Amino acid sequence: MTAPRLPEQYRLRAPVMLAAALVLLLCGCRAQETPLSRVEAAARSNPNSPAAFIELGNAYAGASRYNDAFVAHSAAIRLDPHSFDAACALTTDLLNLGSPRDAILWARRAISLRPKSLRAHELAGQCLLAAETPDAAIEELRKAVAIDPSSFIARLNLTSAYAMKGDIRAALSQSQEVLRLRPKDVTAHFAAADIQERAGNLAAAEAEFARAVGLDPNSADSKLRLAMVLIREHKDFPSARSLAQQADRIDPGDGTPAALAAWALYLNGDRLDGTVELQSAAMAHPYTAFVWLRLADAFRGIGQDKRAQQALQRASVLSPRAEIAQR
Repeated sequence: MTAPRLPEQYRLRAPVMLAAALVLLLCGCRAQETPLSRVEAAARSNPNSPAAFIELGNAYAGASRYNDAFVAHSAAIRLDPHSFDAACALTTDLLNLGSPRDAILWARRAISLRPKSLRAHELAGQCLLAAETPDAAIEELRKAVAIDPSSFIARLNLTSAYAMKGDIRAALSQSQEVLRLRPKDVTAHFAAADIQERAGNLAAAEAEFARAVGLDPNSADSKLRLAMVLIREHKDFPSARSLAQQADRIDPGDGTPAALAAWALYLNGDRLDGTVELQSAAMAHPYTAFVWLRLADAFRGIGQDKRAQQALQRASVLSPRAEIAQR
């Protein structure tokens, strides 16, 4: 298989790509030695070493400097077009840069170099899932599972791929395998809870989200999703409010936690204070459709239909496909 061309925005001639990587090194701060500066120094000392540039790219990726990581890994693949590690690294870089369709080209390259590689098939499946092509993702991820049935990554992504496809029964089955592999993993319980909620099994979803919260009390997402399930079940609104407030303190995000806390207050019977809180959330996060949807519901509930319609119009502008979240 011929090595894929670099994406258009990064497509440079080999000498220029290598020069760009070297410029990164030369422009780095040399005043104080750090783990990253040591890796940069090693690459400067070995400008023809693919391994040195792979290590450098990995160091940049670890520091969330994904553009720099891409440049360094591209230099590595130019020096050694048959480098499996460089092909995998470029796949990950492009995923981190939000270019899954470009990433799949390098994942395919990695597979051509090592057809039986678990890592390569896992990456290919992840790329295809990110590109919202679930059938193709399932095909690759099933190959990964065939190579290693205990692959947590492959099973977890299979759960997501089946869910994206709409095959909830298969997604539930995979989520149970994920839990079996890592019964104390927060991500495993979160994924299982998500699928149970999609299947309409709210009690099971509540239990799984509660386990995720128990395993990691600092997980804002787990607390928020547990609050959402409690609201959907129409029970224990005070607990839902408390969980949403905790999530808001951990990570306010786009305003969803604050809006959900206010909505729980509203549903618990304090409609006026709940509406006021929702208005505050809307002012603080004016570009979040969920906040405006909840505010529209609140206004409608207290008889202010005109303001409810205005809030709903605002939500539809922000998200044309926005739907009223189930309570």
